[in-house]
Amino acid sequence: MNDRYYFGKTFLRGFAIGTSDLVPGVSGGTMAVVLGIYRTLVNALKSFNWVCLKAVFSLKWRTALGIPHFKFLIPLCLGAVGAVLFFTQVVILSDLLKVYPAIIYSMFFGLVSGSTIVMLREIQAWYWRDIIVPIILGLMIGVFILTAVPTSTPEDSWFLFLSGLLAGSAMITPGISGAFVLIILGKYSFVLDALNDFQLLTLMPFGLGVATALIFFVRLISLLLEKYETKALAIITGFLGASLWKMWPFQSRTYEHINAELIMVIEPIKPDYDFKFFLCILLMTTCAALVIGISTKSKMLIQQQKNKKT
Repeated sequence: MNDRYYFGKTFLRGFAIGTSDLVPGVSGGTMAVVLGIYRTLVNALKSFNWVCLKAVFSLKWRTALGIPHFKFLIPLCLGAVGAVLFFTQVVILSDLLKVYPAIIYSMFFGLVSGSTIVMLREIQAWYWRDIIVPIILGLMIGVFILTAVPTSTPEDSWFLFLSGLLAGSAMITPGISGAFVLIILGKYSFVLDALNDFQLLTLMPFGLGVATALIFFVRLISLLLEKYETKALAIITGFLGASLWKMWPFQSRTYEHINAELIMVIEPIKPDYDFKFFLCILLMTTCAALVIGISTKSKMLIQQQKNKKT
């Protein structure tokens, strides 16, 4: 029963991460932070190590299969794949964003703003050089990425691999959207169309690029969190803060073709103080409070378990 519960819970978390990765401006890494599994995800991806690779080359399959954290990764990946299939084949997510943009982005804004507050609370000591400068740096990098203009790019295998490499690195980084990186590279529509049509051979170089990023780039993030935890958390907080601008619900959202890519152009507007406005505010505050509340409760439970052991 516990295993089934764990599988189901992890599957739903993967579904949420997969959904967010489809939305330009929303990061799968951000959703992992929201769900409180970011460090677990990083450590699980790191379990694909050189010992595992050596065992594969030596055909020691039992050893190779026993090293990665498959108990966590399998349901998480199944959930993510399920989300991609559901929102590209059954319910078209891009259509929902066009019909109900304010409602959906209000929920995203609340979740991410709550996560930003949670990240700030993780920082133990506040010093100008260690905190403020990295936060500003994270904000600047995030804003630069979010405001970059798409370009026309080739459809060769090497560039699809490079696109997957960059998008995969963004997916695992909180605050930076892998989907938006694909838009900047001019490959968002191309990859989405290939997913819709199940063009697996076309997607193979892209998938290899994503897998490479998830296995190797995650080690850099892990190293930063281990060696420079305070600065790394501050930069991630800056990324999250920058992404809030893209998710602010009270904006006019129009779609324009730029270099063969259909991108969303946003511009802040004065909202009408009607029912939808107050619903958006309620959704933002509720989602933010939910994230903060879950984080606080989790810390209390962890502390209680530590006290029982001592």
